[in-house]
Amino acid sequence: MTSLHQNEGWGRNLTRNTKNKVNDYQGIRSKIIAQPLDAVKLTLSGDYFTSQDNVGLGWRLGDGSVGTGGFTSPGNHDTTANHEALTKLRLWGLSLTGEVDLDFATLTSITALRRTRNNSRFDVDGGPLNLVNIEYLARGKTFQQELRLASSETEPFSWQIGAFYLRSQASTNQNQNGVAFTAQSLREIDILSSLTTKSYAAFGELTYSITPTTKITGGLRYTKDSRDFDGNQTPTLLNGSTLPTTSVLSNLKYSEFTYRAALRQELTDTINVYASVNRGFKAGTYSLQSPSSPPVKPQFIMAYEGGIKSELFDRRLRLNLAAYHYDIDDYQVRSAAAANPGANILLNAATVKVDGFDAEFEGIVTDQLRIFGGLTAIKSRFSKFGGPGAEFQAPISYPNPATCPADLRGSTNPGFLGTGPRTGGLTTCFGDVSGNRTPLAPKFASSIGASYTIDVGVSGSLRFSALYNYNSGYVFEPDNKARQGSFSLVNGSIEYRPNEQVGIELWANNITDTEYVVQGLSTGTGITEVIAPPRTYGVNVKFKF
Repeated sequence: MTSLHQNEGWGRNLTRNTKNKVNDYQGIRSKIIAQPLDAVKLTLSGDYFTSQDNVGLGWRLGDGSVGTGGFTSPGNHDTTANHEALTKLRLWGLSLTGEVDLDFATLTSITALRRTRNNSRFDVDGGPLNLVNIEYLARGKTFQQELRLASSETEPFSWQIGAFYLRSQASTNQNQNGVAFTAQSLREIDILSSLTTKSYAAFGELTYSITPTTKITGGLRYTKDSRDFDGNQTPTLLNGSTLPTTSVLSNLKYSEFTYRAALRQELTDTINVYASVNRGFKAGTYSLQSPSSPPVKPQFIMAYEGGIKSELFDRRLRLNLAAYHYDIDDYQVRSAAAANPGANILLNAATVKVDGFDAEFEGIVTDQLRIFGGLTAIKSRFSKFGGPGAEFQAPISYPNPATCPADLRGSTNPGFLGTGPRTGGLTTCFGDVSGNRTPLAPKFASSIGASYTIDVGVSGSLRFSALYNYNSGYVFEPDNKARQGSFSLVNGSIEYRPNEQVGIELWANNITDTEYVVQGLSTGTGITEVIAPPRTYGVNVKFKF
């Protein structure tokens, strides 16, 4: 069971004189395990969670951005939004896992059911003017069933086969309003959308030992997806009359074979090297928030990876290294740039290429001291997105006054920025961002941590833990205009356990109170941001039954 009540916000709404960044939640999860027969094991799991907060929707104007009306960022965790931001979330789920030992193989069945309900309202522009506001009620329900049969023997063959079924239904009832719509002689836009997804899959995998130390693995999966979309968009004029509803009834069907092949060579009992190639598939879909937008095409990935896994010094040091390359075709990317000020659409970038290197380690220095950490170096960029002949052009935002020149790739091109002071808001043009970084992909990230345990009494222990993280920074959108610079975080905790069943932990996150942005969004009214939590601290009480 978990619960949190945050009495004060991390910031203030300076326009409404209310709290900002407030979070309250309660949750419970449990598991029951039964073994009616020696060969049968049943596990029933359930969870229930509710929350009421505006941590993720308490938008503010971005630092350095001038919003419509000439307003600028209030700084810190404050906002000047004229409408209250609030999310009420309720979700619950059940799953039943059954395992039957058939001697030659194990049969596993996983049945899961999940329901979600999200009622949210927020001020998109984050400023004191009544520009763009969104209220919506979103519901979702999902049922899935998986069956797997895996061999008991592993030498020289091991295998598994299975089937998977998913049915999900998502719906949204959304209202968009504000002065930004008045420029289009509208008072508001109401959107009712629903999306039903059915997915079927069959898969199999086989591992064969060529020699006692050399193993080859091959896997194949066939996936068939179907999506039924029903979208309705109704504009209301300033005088209260409604325009004809735009209705979209559409269906997408895709089926694809994907595969995996891997080779592993054991150099010693504790060191092995491997190489793998994988082909993945993500079906095309629709934007529930923008029914008139065309659906995006399926996304495909070819992933190549090689590395080494090792346990050294009498298994006191675990060290893993990996290098990888991804080729992604028809990359699905989300954008807020659209003719409708409140819309959020999906686009396909032609190709994305990713090159990366990962390292992770865990070392036991003494029986009391453990150190751990890792690093990631990554180069992720749009190989092709927009330009002459491209099916989709990339959204590129410019601070007003601005126009849209023919050539958008050079930031110093004459004509796209007007002279004089910034008048507020953004003009979105569409062009070529090939070579730009992909969103939320830092060039470098690393972490290092340690834990030290002291025995207390006969069965108790006291553990001190600390973790340092570094991030080189990232961009939020394909045009790479909104970005977060490099930052570091420090977390720590002290936990006392009188026995294995009870624990009391004092913890603190972001001890240095670093301010950094976790989400940035460019709209016609300016760049808005969501700031990560500041320094937080608390007490956890743990029980194990």
